[in-house]
Amino acid sequence: MIDVAGVGPGDIKYLTLEVYNAIKEYKTVLAFRRVKESLASLRDDIVEVSYGELKDYFNKDDILLLASGDPMFFGISDYLKREGALGRVYTGISSVQLLASIIKEPLSNANLLSAHGRELDYSKIKSNSYILTDSLNSPAMISKRLYENGMRGDIIVGFSLSYKDECIKYYKIGDNIEERSPLAVVYIRCEY
Repeated sequence: MIDVAGVGPGDIKYLTLEVYNAIKEYKTVLAFRRVKESLASLRDDIVEVSYGELKDYFNKDDILLLASGDPMFFGISDYLKREGALGRVYTGISSVQLLASIIKEPLSNANLLSAHGRELDYSKIKSNSYILTDSLNSPAMISKRLYENGMRGDIIVGFSLSYKDECIKYYKIGDNIEERSPLAVVYIRCEY
């Protein structure tokens, strides 16, 4: 079994105290490259792994995998659960939560979607949608496709949330969006 800890959107200041303590206490701590680089100051023996290497740790003890954001929100926990290898889960702050707090748009009735490593179903996008993006389903592509499908309104994009180059940009749906990073969060507010 592999225990999983959500390390938040990137900057170390968003770690929960529980996750911080877990990172210090586990015998073996695994992370994907970006997370390892972000948290290198906490522990210098974090083992960098790829997705395919996780199976090598399924039958070992005292293993903690660090995952960006909240591992239960379109995260690695889905895969580990399907494989019967999901142990304890330490929650983290997601990039969606961070963007919502910055732009002051509640999550109460939010439509939460992910295009990060997944096929994006554009028919599910409506007002008050938050979307995790990737290089194939970039903010620019989402803006263009929504406009082509007749949607009008605002699109707010959070690039590199919590990092030094964090950037929040406001656009109209259909605007050409400069690609600052493939990993972003998009918020959609429709006009009715």
